[in-house]
Amino acid sequence: TGIKVVDLIAKDLNELLQKCDGREVKLASGKKIVLKTEGALLQKAPMSLRQRILDILINPNIAYLLMMLGFYGLLFEITHPGVWFPGVAGLICLILALYAFHTLPTNYAGLALILLAMALFVAEAFVTSYGLLAMVGIVSLLLGSLFLVDSTAEFMQISLKLIVPVVASTAFLFVFLATLALRAHRRKSPSGVEALVGAVGVLDSDGKFSVGGELWDVISSEPIRPGDPVEVTAV
Repeated sequence: TGIKVVDLIAKDLNELLQKCDGREVKLASGKKIVLKTEGALLQKAPMSLRQRILDILINPNIAYLLMMLGFYGLLFEITHPGVWFPGVAGLICLILALYAFHTLPTNYAGLALILLAMALFVAEAFVTSYGLLAMVGIVSLLLGSLFLVDSTAEFMQISLKLIVPVVASTAFLFVFLATLALRAHRRKSPSGVEALVGAVGVLDSDGKFSVGGELWDVISSEPIRPGDPVEVTAV
């Protein structure tokens, strides 16, 4: 293209060393040296175990997945106290994810949106909003996931093929939980005064109404005899 941004092209390392031989380069200190690379002895420095682990963790998709697993583990522990394994495993995943995001170009606005989503999910577990808090949390999770890594390079971005299933699974989970909560709210109470209305029992020989293992006095506008079935209309 004429802009001279490439010094030379080599098909392999040996050819590169041959072409670099005799070239003059300027060091950061200002000193100029001549490279003598032809026939140089090659020594490879393999990555340490720590570097290999970090190389895996700094993959944006792996870091994102670890973070979500960590949040879900802590969320399960909060909503089901005493089940220690999900909480401990979630905390480990979260620490590894934060370590990875420390080296990635993380957008903290995206991270804040994901934290907000998790807070809304926890609130949904304790506040009956019929799924409203969960829906807002899902939107926050989607936006936070899209904004989490601030890079124009495609290999440094979280894949949509990962974000969509994670957000969709989260939406399905909390819609399912909200549906269960709504059904439980509408379900008739199995005990107390509410459970008596509509119940059918038998009048015993002492004139007591027997229902659900309890004895009650009854008032009836019609004459009833011991052994007659009786339906409760009011308490």
